[in-house]
Amino acid sequence: MPTEGLTDVTDKGGNFRMQTQGRLFFESFQEAMRHQVTELGGFEAVGVEIFPAKSRKAAGNWLSDCLNDERPAKLSLDEVVQLLRIGRNNGSMVAFDQLGRETNTEIKPATPRSERAELLDKQARLIEMQRQVQSDIDRLDEGEILRAVSA
Repeated sequence: MPTEGLTDVTDKGGNFRMQTQGRLFFESFQEAMRHQVTELGGFEAVGVEIFPAKSRKAAGNWLSDCLNDERPAKLSLDEVVQLLRIGRNNGSMVAFDQLGRETNTEIKPATPRSERAELLDKQARLIEMQRQVQSDIDRLDEGEILRAVSA
């Protein structure tokens, strides 16, 4: 029995399916976001993630309207970021790739290993800083003791 969610890679019968190569080029960022929503399971599946207070159907309709150039409804910047994050977390970088093309910027997802390495480096710097602060405190304490003894 398949579970529901954005990470499902099963067909309606519960059988695993192979992911196919997605489109590589889009006319606009908006079009890339629509394609990403399709890759992630459709407007209802993604819409309920972005608009959890709405019913699945209402959230899907709202997201569809927001990504339709002919409709006045549009996503807020926070909602666009959320859509990008949902895509990244589920292996879809279509919208990021299009954004990079439109801004002439190379966008690469951070790998868990690089995030961990960055945190370990930050931890090492903090430990070194703590050692330095403790050394400074010890030096000041020794000076106070020497002044007290000599007085």
